[in-house]
Amino acid sequence: GDGEAPIAVVAQPADEQAPLDSIGDPLPEAARLRLGTLRFRHPGSAWGLALAPDGKSVLTIGWQGLYAWDAATGKERWHAEPSALPHSLNPSVGAIRLVFTPDGKHCITLGRNIGFTMWEVGTGQATTIAVDVQLQAKLLPLGFTSLDISPDGKTLALGCSEALVLCDLPGTTPARIGMRPPPPLGDPNKDRLLASDGFSYGRFAPDGQSLAV
Repeated sequence: GDGEAPIAVVAQPADEQAPLDSIGDPLPEAARLRLGTLRFRHPGSAWGLALAPDGKSVLTIGWQGLYAWDAATGKERWHAEPSALPHSLNPSVGAIRLVFTPDGKHCITLGRNIGFTMWEVGTGQATTIAVDVQLQAKLLPLGFTSLDISPDGKTLALGCSEALVLCDLPGTTPARIGMRPPPPLGDPNKDRLLASDGFSYGRFAPDGQSLAV
């Protein structure tokens, strides 16, 4: 169900009997040489990237899921399939979909409904948190489309076309900023810079005292 935590696939060490490439990564069956590398290689398109505050981990997000990498070696630590991410992976204009907590122990992505998911950076263990806020029924399948985290790591700014919601990590919402309904947006197939739907996008100031929307 939607409340169950998505399961990350943890990268396994190479079989000592399997043939390896020049930097020690396993080769496919019957292969003898690899041109290039599997390290820092997000499958498909990666349109989001975040570096942990301690500089030891990198996370990438895109059409093929969420991937965690060792920043020093580029080796994959774990990954989560697209089913663990929002229904719509089409990024909003300027939106951030992946943030680290200030201590670097967790990263946060948007959830599949009205909520978000916290991932343990070291293991890939996930906890999905529902946000206590009422939105229009037509927005429920899409959920939020942008997020940012305050410098102290206590508050999230979650945006959609109806509102920008401030909430704490347990999902309680102390504030909500309403948005004007967006005007008709036209045909996005005729304008590559045109957003496909209305959105709101919030960013915290470095001191955490102000929020731009």
